[in-house]
Amino acid sequence: YGTDVANIKMNYSRNADRFVEGKHFFKVTGEKLANLRVTFSYLQISSKTRSLMLWTERGAANHAKMLETDQAWSYHEDLVEFYFTQRNATALPVSRKELALMVIEAEERAEAAALENKTLSATVESLEKHFTKGMTITAFCKALNGVNINKMMWRVFERNWVFNDQPVPAKEPR
Repeated sequence: YGTDVANIKMNYSRNADRFVEGKHFFKVTGEKLANLRVTFSYLQISSKTRSLMLWTERGAANHAKMLETDQAWSYHEDLVEFYFTQRNATALPVSRKELALMVIEAEERAEAAALENKTLSATVESLEKHFTKGMTITAFCKALNGVNINKMMWRVFERNWVFNDQPVPAKEPR
């Protein structure tokens, strides 16, 4: 938030009673600090460090409320704006009956999706019987008897599934 470590330490010491360990910060000491030092060696945590405060997003937001920097003020304004725009969007509590209906609807959608997947899987399996490796789209359509080759080629072309792996060499101008 555009400040330095000393300012954050001073801010914490003045307001220590407002910060809750485990909610606003985690204090790492002893063996956990040693493990942290080894695991994140690129952070270059000094061997003289006896404890380390790791701030949560909530803790950092509380600092933003108290720090008097432009960045902190901007962040605090964003929090306030979010609070007031989301406050009006909160949903009403759901009754047990509504919740049960929502569960039933979700299960019905899941069953429908499973049935559709089963149908598609069967379709793919039946089509795989007509397809062999290296087969052209035209030969595949002929094997299916009655599939319009032009429509199939157009659909394949729309999806960019057709490519020429042996392009015609560029002709030299005459």
